[in-house]
Amino acid sequence: MAHIIRAELNMVNLAPKVRRTDAIQSFVSQETPILTLTDSDGAQGIGYTYTIGSGGSAAGVLGQPRFQTRGTAVG
Repeated sequence: MAHIIRAELNMVNLAPKVRRTDAIQSFVSQETPILTLTDSDGAQGIGYTYTIGSGGSAAGVLGQPRFQTRGTAVG
């Protein structure tokens, strides 16, 4: 059975051309963490999420200990 050997997290900040607001907040950027996992067979999977304003970097901070305890290279 294949196992994860690498996890790579990239952060993309997407700034809207026009400032966006709703009833409770406004934001200047959409933070989009993109995670690529590679397994021991060479297969890759890519996933993403997003936050408006801030908080996207928390995804990487929270996920890092999980991969490190399993011996996975995090880059």
